[in-house]
Amino acid sequence: MTPSPHGPEPPRPHRAFALVLAGGGARGYAHAGVLKALQHYGCRPSALVGVSMGAVVGTAWAARGDWYETLLALDTQVFPGPMSDRT
Repeated sequence: MTPSPHGPEPPRPHRAFALVLAGGGARGYAHAGVLKALQHYGCRPSALVGVSMGAVVGTAWAARGDWYETLLALDTQVFPGPMSDRT
């Protein structure tokens, strides 16, 4: 990319993309890290699809707010599982 003589280029908007989240208990929770990274970089999918645990994670994220804490509470209170051992 050649630098512009008129100064830096304005930031480009993110391209639209769909995010598909798989199921499978602990594998479904692995999506939380991906979603946190996307959020960190300001990327938000234009469509979100999930199955089984991926749908639960996707629903928590789509609701916005403090989705990660909601997900942790769901794991430790409703489905004791991969994120509930805090030792």
